[in-house]
Amino acid sequence: MMFLPFIFFCFSSLSLSKTSIAVDTIAPNQTLTDNGETLVSSGGRFVLGFFNSTNSNNRYIGIWFQNVPQQTPVWVANRNNPLPDSSGVLTITATGNVVITNNQTNIAVWSSNSSSSTVRNPVLQLLDTGNLVVKIGSNSGNYLWQSFDYPCDTLLPGMKFGWNLITGQEWYMTSWRSLQDPSSGDYTYRLDVHGLPQLVLRQGSSVRYRSGPWDGVRFGVGPVLGPNAVFTPMFVFNATHIYYSFENNDNATFSRFVVSQSGSLQYLTWNQVRGEWVDIISLQADNCDKYAACGSYGKCNINDSPICQCPDGFTPRLPQDWDRLDWTSGCIPRTPLNCSVPAGFRRFPSLKLPDRSFFLVNRTVISPEECRAACLRNCSCVAYAVTDIISCVVWLGDVVDIREYNEGGHDLYIRIASSELGSNSNGKRTAVIASVSVISGVIILGLISCYVIWKRTARRRGAARLDNPSQDNNQSIEDEELELPLIDLVTISTATNNFSFTNKIGEGGFGSVYRNRYISDASNGSVVSSNGNFKLGFFSPGKSENRYVGIWFSKVPLQTVVWVANRDNPLKNRTGAFKITDDGNIAVFYSDNDRLHLWSTNVSMPAATSSNSTAKLLPSGNLVLTTENGSDRTEMVAWQSFDYPTDNVYSGMKFGLDVRTGLNRILTSWKSDDDPAQGEFTIRIDPRGVPQIFMYKGSAAYFRVGPWNGLTLSGVPLVPPQDTQGIDVGFAFANYSFVSNRDEVYAMYGELNPSTFSRMVLKPLGTVERQIWLSDFQEWYQFYVAPQDRCDHYGWCGASTLCNNENTVACACLPGFEYSKKDLSCVEKRKAGTCGKGEGEGFIKLAHVKLPDARTCRLFSNLSLEECEMECLKSCNCTGYTSADIVEGRGCFAWYDLKEKQRYRDMLFLDSTTNFSNEDTCNEKSNEKSKNMELTFYDLDTIVAATDNFSIAKKLGQGGYGPVYKVKSIINLLWLVCLLSTG
Repeated sequence: MMFLPFIFFCFSSLSLSKTSIAVDTIAPNQTLTDNGETLVSSGGRFVLGFFNSTNSNNRYIGIWFQNVPQQTPVWVANRNNPLPDSSGVLTITATGNVVITNNQTNIAVWSSNSSSSTVRNPVLQLLDTGNLVVKIGSNSGNYLWQSFDYPCDTLLPGMKFGWNLITGQEWYMTSWRSLQDPSSGDYTYRLDVHGLPQLVLRQGSSVRYRSGPWDGVRFGVGPVLGPNAVFTPMFVFNATHIYYSFENNDNATFSRFVVSQSGSLQYLTWNQVRGEWVDIISLQADNCDKYAACGSYGKCNINDSPICQCPDGFTPRLPQDWDRLDWTSGCIPRTPLNCSVPAGFRRFPSLKLPDRSFFLVNRTVISPEECRAACLRNCSCVAYAVTDIISCVVWLGDVVDIREYNEGGHDLYIRIASSELGSNSNGKRTAVIASVSVISGVIILGLISCYVIWKRTARRRGAARLDNPSQDNNQSIEDEELELPLIDLVTISTATNNFSFTNKIGEGGFGSVYRNRYISDASNGSVVSSNGNFKLGFFSPGKSENRYVGIWFSKVPLQTVVWVANRDNPLKNRTGAFKITDDGNIAVFYSDNDRLHLWSTNVSMPAATSSNSTAKLLPSGNLVLTTENGSDRTEMVAWQSFDYPTDNVYSGMKFGLDVRTGLNRILTSWKSDDDPAQGEFTIRIDPRGVPQIFMYKGSAAYFRVGPWNGLTLSGVPLVPPQDTQGIDVGFAFANYSFVSNRDEVYAMYGELNPSTFSRMVLKPLGTVERQIWLSDFQEWYQFYVAPQDRCDHYGWCGASTLCNNENTVACACLPGFEYSKKDLSCVEKRKAGTCGKGEGEGFIKLAHVKLPDARTCRLFSNLSLEECEMECLKSCNCTGYTSADIVEGRGCFAWYDLKEKQRYRDMLFLDSTTNFSNEDTCNEKSNEKSKNMELTFYDLDTIVAATDNFSIAKKLGQGGYGPVYKVKSIINLLWLVCLLSTG
């Protein structure tokens, strides 16, 4: 097996030649070692070399300013894989791969993963822009790889921040962990292209700051994007790219944009006189810049006291919280809205437009009146605005993160009940005093006359009617053209050639596959897979009245939803429709006559194939969108629900990462049993070191499953056990596989019996459960749940410890370690400086344990356990090892930094850690030891897997104690016996 380290690289071992280096380049026959050697760009602006941060001995390869006395790294290669000492070497291979290697172990700690068999004469060069590039040929401007494509926490002049829509490349920033630790921190800063483009700062998965949307000239209410005294910003927005960048006005200036470890966003410039970095722009200026500070519908004005107010027509959702200056609950309409209540819009000027916008686009620019009418006709549309970049922008659901300014900003029109349109924020009625002057009376009469004329004109134009906003059956041709599709930014930009209205859009219905048929919630429409196992349709979860499109087990009486389309955008009534759109996508609509969709597969496809789109619910429960190749009519899968799981994994689904496309199949919990919106828990495969499965609560690791060992994942049962009440769900009901190579890292299982229904589900409260349906008992049988106890929580006891929940004091130091009150942790008993001097060094066995966190683990694919022990003894940093595959009996893992360890009963996995007593490593050459080998006990899971569930094909014959089965081969059987006996 091959495993991927953290970023996007594969480890490789290299043979390095020791020769001198050039000033700003390295060729394949040259090296850069950690003895003071550096590369300096041709203009002397930037330096590349090894460095360590304050109070740390870890060493990194980084780039910093040459002429800034205060060393300021702007890019770090091995930020998540530091070298423990000055043993690092930087090289470039003949195929163009840049590698950092530990010259003591000859193990790669970082790689650019840029190898190409067609490359000739690659050169690694540090440019005067601070960009580290792999050039093809010494004078070529063609780059095989460049550091500017992989920013850390800093954006330099000339770097791009956004998206390449053709390749899917995203340029975004990630903070340092701390001032002393350049590893990936909690904060990310990205360009969000869902709806209007906007800049978003997140802490983990939680939004902390939002710039406000790009409106054609600025982000939010900031200054019009143009030159200032220090730099010239630019924003590129076309069919191929969406990104922000900037250039210095003076080449002698040193400036940078950085996201700090505490989440601040700053433009900094170096002041030579003061000898310090000066903050010239801070994006988070005050408390109103905190995301959703006033909750939904609440508007924040830093000049008000208190800063949060409800807009006219709204009232606090929880008045008691607002009285305590807690505004996060937000506001609600004073008069509740639904599809039967006459409604209109109130204008709120000078605002930062809310989050979560959608577009309305048509062949011609629509007017504000048309935008208003289109939004009013759909009762799920709660607000609209008109911007320079997109004529009409709408919001579906609550509006969030509104800020009010004294100057600037945009007009936002929020939907309220018609009865509220005649009142102001204090609920006072406007009175007309009888003793006004004649002139005032004339003015009032004139205004009334203008109003009457305007109303008549609006009716003639077919404007939306407040008394019957949902009359879709008698739409005029003009009104029909206002029913416009909701599309995301990337699709619009690509399909319209940067919003060029000269592009002709193909005609057609909603997809030829359905021949104008659709699934309607009003008629209880649904689709059933050919084998009858799965059903797709509309449903309401738990006690909720909201409607969603989902997939569930058709033959399980207890409705068990395994996938939800519009999980974050529910329907408020039963008018929904599910069909194929003109552009060939599957979409969920508010009604059959409505062209505003709230969810779509959002796949870009040629017009020639989009008309042949077909939606199918496969027997596996996979919803697929297929198209036909125009030439040979070959059916191709354009999209599938298996690639976008919600909170369930079931038979046939891949769970993990496709390295080639960047697709990451992760699970996200429901918010509650009544709400399938994305909750706070996620489960994903972490490819760093040896791949393993992590559960996160927000951005914090919450639970971990140990790495794959050839049979199963460490710490997870392979088959359901027999229940203590006598419920027997059978032996191995599924085949399990774990794939880890250069292209993919994923886990998958397939049911042996097609009539069996099972699943893995991530629950809203943060437990992952494996369940199988028992038809005799008409219930889901839960045979595995985690976390179960305190020892299941990630890192409960800290580093160099064992956690055993059966003990009163669960945490204990590993053998050879002792608790230090000074360090408040477990430290080695071994004296410092004794490693490698032959003073009783060796390893001790630890049986029945879940393997430690493997993100710093290294794979030796061809070493036996005996050879692995010798390899581990060569390095004082190697602290433990184990078999990589207990079935095949090949390869081993070695740990160079133990973070977590946990004890499990009845789990036969070997684990080792440093101690002073020697261990006799098991191997088939130890004849004397084999004679004295004790009878080995195996757990049922291992036997079932090793014999292919007691397959007749594996049976060799009958012995005195029962049948004898073949296990892979005699050598592998010896290895299995040997390994399990040591475990």
